[in-house]
Amino acid sequence: MENGKKYYKFIVLGAGGRDFFNFLRFYKHLSFYKVVAFVVTQIPGIDNRIFPERLAGQYYPEGIPIYSIDKLEELIINEWKKADTKEVFVELAYSDISEMEISLMKNRIESHGAIFIAPTEEYYKEVVIESSHPVIAVTAVRTGCGKSPVTRYIARHLKDRGFNPVIVRHPMPYGDFIPTNDAQRFASYE
Repeated sequence: MENGKKYYKFIVLGAGGRDFFNFLRFYKHLSFYKVVAFVVTQIPGIDNRIFPERLAGQYYPEGIPIYSIDKLEELIINEWKKADTKEVFVELAYSDISEMEISLMKNRIESHGAIFIAPTEEYYKEVVIESSHPVIAVTAVRTGCGKSPVTRYIARHLKDRGFNPVIVRHPMPYGDFIPTNDAQRFASYE
């Protein structure tokens, strides 16, 4: 609690991608919202880590912890116990989930006293990265559909035709969040 101020606290529920992107584009610079945790649901082995302070920014001097979905209820309950809590929200920040799963998740969250948020079209317009150049978006209905190989193919195709494409991707929790040269390049599976 900063100077007796109560916070709107957010737990961002995602798959280790869109959740980080939403944080960086929306929450990072807002002092009256406090993201207290990322909860990951799909990619094994990325929980029990910290989204680093260097990426999280000035309001997160210790970074932001990343937890497994098994800890969701415990996180909600623990945040309600703290004196600086105004409200606890859980934002759904991934899309490859059925309506039934969303409904079950909403019930699970609200039964523990938090407010469930499913981002709206207006919210997504807020977080979009604007470009003055043409954009080709490679999307899919779920993780593991093959977006990376398609993206590499398109980039190679454009380079062969004299263009200079740039690939932009949200932060991913594979290896180090912050490599020593400020960029991650994966040329092979190793």
